[in-house]
Amino acid sequence: MTTFTLTLHPHRFVRPSTGATYVSDGYLVFVPDIVYKIGFPGESAYNAILPGVTSLIAKGFVDEKNVAIQGHSWGGYQTAWIVTRTNLFKAAEAGRAGGNMISCLWRIRLL
Repeated sequence: MTTFTLTLHPHRFVRPSTGATYVSDGYLVFVPDIVYKIGFPGESAYNAILPGVTSLIAKGFVDEKNVAIQGHSWGGYQTAWIVTRTNLFKAAEAGRAGGNMISCLWRIRLL
């Protein structure tokens, strides 16, 4: 069985062109369905993502030494939160992540 390098996108709205580019370059793309517990967005993402990734590794689909996580905006926040709690990921990219949830909440309420 072929094992793949995994790229993970915690935000469920990944542009099809982005996913297709990774797949055509030989990556497995995992976009988890995260169910959020009110008041615990980072923990909710962690609890959805880690079991999914470890399952893909256990089933032999993913090379455990080549797992990356990438997120932007809300996905960036989740990425930043998750990488502070595990060493599973070889690489991580958190673009425009909201690190201050009070500030983010204020911005959301203004929209």
